[in-house]
Amino acid sequence: MILRFIVIIFLTSNTLFGQETFTVKYFGLTVHPAGDLTADLQPYKLDDRAVFVANFGGFVGFEKYFYEDIISGKTIGAIFTDCSGGFATVGHIGVRGTLYKSKKHRFYIGIGPTFLVRDSWTRFGDQYNSSGFFNVRETQQFGTVQWKFIPYGMELEYDYAFSLSDQLSVSFTPGIPLAAILSVGWKHWFNYKEFKQFKVYKP
Repeated sequence: MILRFIVIIFLTSNTLFGQETFTVKYFGLTVHPAGDLTADLQPYKLDDRAVFVANFGGFVGFEKYFYEDIISGKTIGAIFTDCSGGFATVGHIGVRGTLYKSKKHRFYIGIGPTFLVRDSWTRFGDQYNSSGFFNVRETQQFGTVQWKFIPYGMELEYDYAFSLSDQLSVSFTPGIPLAAILSVGWKHWFNYKEFKQFKVYKP
């Protein structure tokens, strides 16, 4: 039901939902809080246990608001190198809400279905011991790939406003306990409307 609801929102006329944002972000860091058992297969790890691993790629996002600048639907597409240095792509569509906003600072939370595809780590042979988290499939175009559909993918976002239309945007995608993803970039608002500012309620 959530997915159908979001699709309807994105297809709705701009006369009803004037506020939209476009985001471009660089995906540069994966964090494995407890380290990773496959650290030897990760060429861009920043420490021996692969707690921090450099990544190279980008995210593009489009967001449409349907209640002031508080509730929105957002779609994200990404192409990047995963921790093994292989090709990966992600698609996400979800509902987002504003947790806090002021003139300069904003915090958001989003949740929705996410689909991930990557070059299969089975290419490393006996060096790779699969946890069973990913599904494996043979394809004609891309060879062997691993994929996973996650119905509850989450994103936390912090924005710092340089102006009403342009903001520095930092995203944190928690995948605890396996991994967390950090990305940073630029968000641009189209047809921004000023609404009453609010802060998180404190009893």
